[in-house]
Amino acid sequence: MKFDGIEGLFKLGLGAVFGMAVLAGAANFPYRDPAGARDTLEKTTALQNIEIKDSRAWFGGCGSGDFFKTKFKAVNEKGQPVEGIVCKGILKGSTIRYW
Repeated sequence: MKFDGIEGLFKLGLGAVFGMAVLAGAANFPYRDPAGARDTLEKTTALQNIEIKDSRAWFGGCGSGDFFKTKFKAVNEKGQPVEGIVCKGILKGSTIRYW
């Protein structure tokens, strides 16, 4: 593949923009970590009957640096049902958010 002159630079620029868009989209894809989320919930909370949900968490709860977004349902120490999400980044620990 040969890039000559202005047309070549234009094609190269379009390729770079497209590549960055693909990478940005992949970084925002809501990956799940069911085992890690269950481990975090069991070790750091008093929740019972933890159920990891199959649905992907596209929005809500997690920060921009969170790569894994795993929804859950459980019962708290007062016997009340709770729902939430466990957010986890590549270079940071997990955050539990309830709604």
